[in-house]
Amino acid sequence: MDFSRVKGLSPMSYQIACSVGIHKILKYRAFGSSILAACFALALAGCGSGYRELASNGLQAGDADPMGKAKLNASQQVDVYFTLGRNAEGQNNIQEAVRMYESVLAKQPKSGEAHWRLAICLDKSGNFDKSDSHYAQAIESAPGNPYIFADYGYSLALKGRYREAEQQLRQAIALKPDLQRAHNNLGIVLAQGSKLEESLQHFRLGGSNVVDAHWNLGQTLIAQSRWDEARGEFQHILALNPDDRNAKTEISGLDRLVAKMERINQSPGNIATPNHAADSGLMRASATVPQTKSNQDSVVRSHHSTR
Repeated sequence: MDFSRVKGLSPMSYQIACSVGIHKILKYRAFGSSILAACFALALAGCGSGYRELASNGLQAGDADPMGKAKLNASQQVDVYFTLGRNAEGQNNIQEAVRMYESVLAKQPKSGEAHWRLAICLDKSGNFDKSDSHYAQAIESAPGNPYIFADYGYSLALKGRYREAEQQLRQAIALKPDLQRAHNNLGIVLAQGSKLEESLQHFRLGGSNVVDAHWNLGQTLIAQSRWDEARGEFQHILALNPDDRNAKTEISGLDRLVAKMERINQSPGNIATPNHAADSGLMRASATVPQTKSNQDSVVRSHHSTR
């Protein structure tokens, strides 16, 4: 099911989709799955809550369309559940999306796309212990899809399983060498150990220029409390561009932090515990452009425009 083509439909197409209604759209499945998916998404968005209510109560084969007289077969039920799941994701209603994808899998247990979307939603809701099996089944259904490997690598990195994350991200890159999100996430994962030069290389392959690659590595090291190494990355930036204010600010901040921690540690009975960001700024493969470092929620900086 190709939802990318929903974008770009004219206002007239939107009005047609809403006025026709899903019960009539279903009669014209010969138009192709991508057009059907687009009509589903638009009709669901513009025609009220009938399908949401029906889905909440559980769709059964042969149920009447709440907006008409058509009957839904099993395949159409799955289409509705999946579209509602995507719609819920778009509204950041992750719990509802989880419920819809679980409904898809109840009817089609081997739906790789449903396993994939469910795994992502489980990660978003913090249920990391439940997502592994769904990623595995998604990969089994589509072993040549680099985006699934990249998202699984991201998931593993969030769980602190860096060695496994590295394996998945490398597989994603092997399948799609220009997948920038996988390169950026691999850069962050490699920086958890001693592979700093390779980390820089992957930040570059992820779309960063030389200065931004050092910035990204520096921020990743800060997140690990590796102050001296982080300072060295910002000094690299100043060697390339002595007027870089951000690098100067980071160095000054690190110097103040280190001095403060030394004072605290010198006090009897006190051991300083740095309060650094818990999220190292890992990025999903499904996004298209590396995110620019504009606040403390993002590590990776790039000369590309933000999404």
